[in-house]
Amino acid sequence: MTGTTTPHTPARRTRLNTIIRMVVAPVPLVMIMAGSVLANRYRPMVLGMPFFVFWTVVSVCMCSVSMGVIYLLDPANHGHDGDDTP
Repeated sequence: MTGTTTPHTPARRTRLNTIIRMVVAPVPLVMIMAGSVLANRYRPMVLGMPFFVFWTVVSVCMCSVSMGVIYLLDPANHGHDGDDTP
């Protein structure tokens, strides 16, 4: 069966990784920017913090998570020997 592509070909996986990275990367930026408009209020209190401060803390945590996901999906961070060391 030459000439047929399976769903697990390296080219398809790389293209899917690129799409996921492009979607995940702007999420924290959008959260922080939207927070200044949508979450700019003192009440309700969440975990003892005003809602805007809570929103900012969650946005910063999401930034770390999304950058970790992007790092894991980036093929440039994987060695040629099959290991995951840069």
